[in-house]
Amino acid sequence: MYGRDGQSVCVFVKDAKEGEEDVKEKVEEAHIGNVEQVLTVSELRREFKQYKDQRALLASYDLFLADERILRLLPALIGKKFFLRKKHPAAVRLSKADFAKEIVEARDSTFLYMSKGTAM
Repeated sequence: MYGRDGQSVCVFVKDAKEGEEDVKEKVEEAHIGNVEQVLTVSELRREFKQYKDQRALLASYDLFLADERILRLLPALIGKKFFLRKKHPAAVRLSKADFAKEIVEARDSTFLYMSKGTAM
Protein backbone atom coordinates (compact mmCIF):
# COMPACT_ATOMS: atom_id res chain seq x y z
CA MET A 1 0.00 0.00 0.00
CA TYR A 2 2.72 2.50 0.93
CA GLY A 3 5.33 1.48 -1.63
CA ARG A 4 3.46 3.20 -4.44
CA ASP A 5 4.45 6.48 -6.03
CA GLY A 6 3.02 9.52 -4.34
CA GLN A 7 3.06 8.01 -0.85
CA SER A 8 5.20 9.89 1.66
CA VAL A 9 7.12 8.37 4.56
CA CYS A 10 8.72 10.04 7.57
CA VAL A 11 11.32 8.21 9.70
CA PHE A 12 12.07 9.03 13.35
CA VAL A 13 15.63 8.17 14.44
CA LYS A 14 17.70 8.50 17.60
CA ASP A 15 20.20 11.29 18.08
CA ALA A 16 23.83 10.55 17.28
CA LYS A 17 26.12 10.54 20.27
CA GLU A 18 29.79 11.34 20.15
CA GLY A 19 31.70 8.42 18.69
CA GLU A 20 28.62 6.80 17.11
CA GLU A 21 27.73 6.93 13.45
CA ASP A 22 24.85 9.21 12.57
CA VAL A 23 21.72 7.16 11.82
CA LYS A 24 20.01 10.14 10.20
CA GLU A 25 22.81 10.56 7.66
CA LYS A 26 22.87 6.81 6.98
CA VAL A 27 19.14 6.76 6.16
CA GLU A 28 19.32 9.90 4.03
CA GLU A 29 22.31 8.59 2.04
CA ALA A 30 20.56 5.28 1.32
CA HIS A 31 17.99 7.08 -0.91
CA ILE A 32 15.13 4.75 -0.01
CA GLY A 33 12.05 5.36 -2.15
CA ASN A 34 9.24 7.46 -0.66
CA VAL A 35 11.25 8.44 2.47
CA GLU A 36 10.86 12.20 2.37
CA GLN A 37 12.04 13.25 5.80
CA VAL A 38 14.19 11.88 8.61
CA LEU A 39 13.71 13.50 12.04
CA THR A 40 15.78 12.97 15.17
CA VAL A 41 14.37 12.95 18.70
CA SER A 42 15.92 16.36 19.45
CA GLU A 43 14.32 17.83 16.30
CA LEU A 44 10.94 16.46 17.40
CA ARG A 45 11.36 18.05 20.82
CA ARG A 46 12.47 21.37 19.39
CA GLU A 47 10.27 21.83 16.32
CA PHE A 48 7.04 20.03 17.22
CA LYS A 49 6.30 21.20 20.77
CA GLN A 50 3.01 22.86 19.95
CA TYR A 51 -0.15 20.97 19.18
CA LYS A 52 -0.64 22.68 15.81
CA ASP A 53 2.88 21.66 14.72
CA GLN A 54 2.20 18.03 15.70
CA ARG A 55 -1.03 18.05 13.68
CA ALA A 56 0.75 19.57 10.68
CA LEU A 57 3.36 16.79 10.88
CA LEU A 58 0.59 14.20 11.07
CA ALA A 59 -1.12 15.60 7.98
CA SER A 60 2.12 15.85 5.99
CA TYR A 61 2.94 12.13 5.68
CA ASP A 62 1.11 8.91 4.92
CA LEU A 63 3.32 6.59 6.99
CA PHE A 64 5.59 7.03 9.97
CA LEU A 65 8.45 4.69 10.83
CA ALA A 66 10.59 4.81 13.95
CA ASP A 67 13.81 3.26 15.15
CA GLU A 68 12.82 0.61 17.69
CA ARG A 69 15.26 2.10 20.21
CA ILE A 70 13.20 5.31 20.52
CA LEU A 71 9.69 3.91 20.13
CA ARG A 72 8.83 4.27 23.83
CA LEU A 73 9.71 7.99 23.75
CA LEU A 74 7.39 8.89 20.89
CA PRO A 75 3.93 9.09 22.54
CA ALA A 76 5.05 12.08 24.62
CA LEU A 77 6.80 13.73 21.66
CA ILE A 78 4.25 13.38 18.86
CA GLY A 79 0.98 13.58 20.77
CA LYS A 80 -2.16 11.48 21.00
CA LYS A 81 -3.58 12.46 17.57
CA PHE A 82 -1.14 10.05 15.88
CA PHE A 83 -2.66 7.19 17.83
CA LEU A 84 -6.27 8.33 17.46
CA ARG A 85 -5.86 8.56 13.67
CA LYS A 86 -4.11 5.16 13.66
CA LYS A 87 -0.86 6.51 12.28
CA HIS A 88 1.30 4.82 14.90
CA PRO A 89 4.96 4.87 13.95
CA ALA A 90 5.92 1.34 12.89
CA ALA A 91 9.07 -0.05 14.48
CA VAL A 92 12.12 -0.73 12.31
CA ARG A 93 15.59 -1.93 13.33
CA LEU A 94 17.94 0.75 12.11
CA SER A 95 20.82 -0.78 14.06
CA LYS A 96 21.02 -3.67 11.55
CA ALA A 97 23.53 -3.61 8.72
CA ASP A 98 20.74 -3.97 6.14
CA PHE A 99 18.52 -1.27 7.60
CA ALA A 100 17.32 -0.23 4.13
CA LYS A 101 15.66 -3.63 3.72
CA GLU A 102 13.93 -3.15 7.08
CA ILE A 103 12.56 0.24 6.00
CA VAL A 104 11.37 -1.07 2.63
CA GLU A 105 9.71 -4.07 4.28
CA ALA A 106 7.89 -1.87 6.80
CA ARG A 107 6.95 0.61 4.08
CA ASP A 108 5.43 -2.11 1.91
CA SER A 109 3.47 -3.73 4.77
CA THR A 110 -0.15 -3.31 5.74
CA PHE A 111 -0.94 -2.62 9.38
CA LEU A 112 -4.01 -3.84 11.26
CA TYR A 113 -5.13 -2.00 14.38
CA MET A 114 -7.49 -3.97 16.59
CA SER A 115 -10.07 -1.92 18.45
CA LYS A 116 -10.68 -2.37 22.14
CA GLY A 117 -13.78 -4.19 23.28
CA THR A 118 -15.74 -7.25 22.27
CA ALA A 119 -17.47 -5.92 19.15
CA MET A 120 -15.97 -6.97 15.84
